[in-house]
Amino acid sequence: MFESEILNHVLPKLYFGFEKIDECFIKKELTKVCLYKKSNYFCGQYSKKEMNAIVKILGQQFRVEAGKEVSIHRLEGNVGDVVNFSDVMLLDNNGKITVGMPLVKDSKVTAKILEHMQGEKVAVFKKKRRKGYQKYNNHRQQYTKIMIESIA
Repeated sequence: MFESEILNHVLPKLYFGFEKIDECFIKKELTKVCLYKKSNYFCGQYSKKEMNAIVKILGQQFRVEAGKEVSIHRLEGNVGDVVNFSDVMLLDNNGKITVGMPLVKDSKVTAKILEHMQGEKVAVFKKKRRKGYQKYNNHRQQYTKIMIESIA
């Protein structure tokens, strides 16, 4: 397979945070990635200043850079602990893109747990009209904020 065929096959299945790739325009190198969020289309520049990676953490895919903070679902561990993630799906090292099939070999992301926190309260209200049935419940999702220390 040619490199462009591999990227066209793999990239539509990768997620960047909460935004999904819709179309990729690949010429000599990946410079722009068109993303969509709900129904609003926008194009964003693909950062090439530092090493980027798409890593799978607890079943979700995140685009990470060294020194950036990411909020993920609750991780086991204490504040200050160092965690390693070995499910790296894509690496971008100053324009040199490595796509894993499905994972990139011998690569890992090291992060430090900054804090455990809760998300906003989500209200759940159920009602059946004319039956006298009402039920109110709420929920707060548990999150962990991590800082990416290194990508190797």
